[in-house]
Amino acid sequence: MTEQLKPTPWQKWPKTFTPLELSRLMSGLIGQKRAYVIARQIGKKYGQAWVIDREDFFDWITGDKIYSTELKRREIERAVE
Repeated sequence: MTEQLKPTPWQKWPKTFTPLELSRLMSGLIGQKRAYVIARQIGKKYGQAWVIDREDFFDWITGDKIYSTELKRREIERAVE
């Protein structure tokens, strides 16, 4: 039986990433073509490259800001420790 694909845990995600990196972070669950569609919706273009902010992606995929707010809170807690 084949092993089920699992995305990279959110703690290991970089603060910003390209569509290609998004596809890799999601272990192929989001393909490269779909990642570029997502980047055009929520990313920013720098020269020829699309860049997606981690919080913007989690806001988009969950449909609200609860998840990204929790990410920011945990980052602040780690910085204080």
